[in-house]
Amino acid sequence: MFVLAELVLEVGYATCGWRKKRSAAPGVPRESRRKGVLDQQEERPQTAELPKPASRTETAGKRVASDEVPSNSDSHKRCLCEGENLIPGLPNEVAIDSILTRLPWKSLYTVSALNLTWQWAFRTGQVHSARVSTGQAHTLVAMTNASPFSFNGGGSTTRVRAISLYDPSQDSWCLLPPIPGVKEGIPVGGECVFLKGKVYVIGGFTPASDRLLGDEVFCFDLGSFQGGWRRCAKLESPREGISCYVKDGKIFACGGSGYDQNMCRKSYVYHPDRDCWTPIADMLCKRSGQKIVGLGGGLYIHGGRFWSDRVDAPEVATSSGLSAGLSMGGQAKTAYLESVTEKYDLDTDTWTEVDNFAFGRATGSYLVSAEGSLYHVSVEQVDKYNSALKTWERVHLNLWRVLEKVEVFPLWPCAASFVDGELYILMASEDRSIINGGNQYRVIPLKSIGFGKGLVLHWQEIGCPFGYGFGVFGEADGSIHQIGL
Repeated sequence: MFVLAELVLEVGYATCGWRKKRSAAPGVPRESRRKGVLDQQEERPQTAELPKPASRTETAGKRVASDEVPSNSDSHKRCLCEGENLIPGLPNEVAIDSILTRLPWKSLYTVSALNLTWQWAFRTGQVHSARVSTGQAHTLVAMTNASPFSFNGGGSTTRVRAISLYDPSQDSWCLLPPIPGVKEGIPVGGECVFLKGKVYVIGGFTPASDRLLGDEVFCFDLGSFQGGWRRCAKLESPREGISCYVKDGKIFACGGSGYDQNMCRKSYVYHPDRDCWTPIADMLCKRSGQKIVGLGGGLYIHGGRFWSDRVDAPEVATSSGLSAGLSMGGQAKTAYLESVTEKYDLDTDTWTEVDNFAFGRATGSYLVSAEGSLYHVSVEQVDKYNSALKTWERVHLNLWRVLEKVEVFPLWPCAASFVDGELYILMASEDRSIINGGNQYRVIPLKSIGFGKGLVLHWQEIGCPFGYGFGVFGEADGSIHQIGL
């Protein structure tokens, strides 16, 4: 048994194919260091990919066409050897809880392809569930944004959007493969969430691809260690600018706009075990591009654009003063950016307007929740919301020496998430350095150093070898998620 475990470790490390970033020795000029996001990038970086085990089952073994994505209903077929032991003479519970939960997660790609019985244990989620329940799941950070790669279509150059995984313990990166048939990599304006070992991409349009999509939902099952994108149950209608949040083992999806840019207040919840969407109560306002944070058992919608035809009132308060006259369907409407914050109560299936804690903090900054607290991250500082006093209190002043010393200036955080007590952000920045040509815009992954300790908060670059940029329409919208495998 222990010989098998040692063999798996050796084979797994040899086949994982990940890139590990090398640190520069003291005194080495910055120009000769590794080509990180903040350094010169003249060559296209070599992207690391997830290991691809040789599967022996029909579903995992066949290759699909570049424009074909298998259905999610095929992803967990039971095999005839379901009752066999993973290791002869050893109960499966012991093999999973005592061996597979202790292996490095990258080596599991090799183990999962040993035979049909092992494939069944992984593909039914038993291994991933055991690693999570025993606290042995490996922490990774998933990030989405525009990659440095692009393609020419319709006479213009379009950036490819990508999902990358960062392993903090190994300081290594890999890119998930693009969704087959989606030239943009992943749909533009779609939402990315993580649930039960799977990465979900929900909604979003594909203007450069053969099909516009919009109502499609894709998932990449990292927890089964098989790889490959699969289709899930579709949304009721095409959406972009939709906002999603994972809670109680489900995905809540709210708002968004369709092909005609008409916004909606429709909201749904996705049940992964049944692969279906069910409607929940409509929001008070039609919204698009809004954000969701979880706090105190409820879901809070803030920011984005919304229309004034409320469900419960003919007019909307305009306390923010941020408005723009737009025309939708031949009728003049008024869009507000941060006038109203709504709360969804999961127990009563109702939306209510609540204290607008996001007022003045929805543009050029990011709100993120952690351990029952709400934080506001801006370029200047990090604030914490005092729900009792309904005020924001400063907890940190940001110091961007890691950017300033190479003439890169932070513009705004476009995504943020707490991972193991530290704050990870995607910072939209302007590179003014001569070595990089000056006046270049890119999105840089950063990690806080000592969050919650002292007033001044320092940051370090997570030297992503792929490099993030601004997206298809010049936006710098992204997401960060903590995942466990």
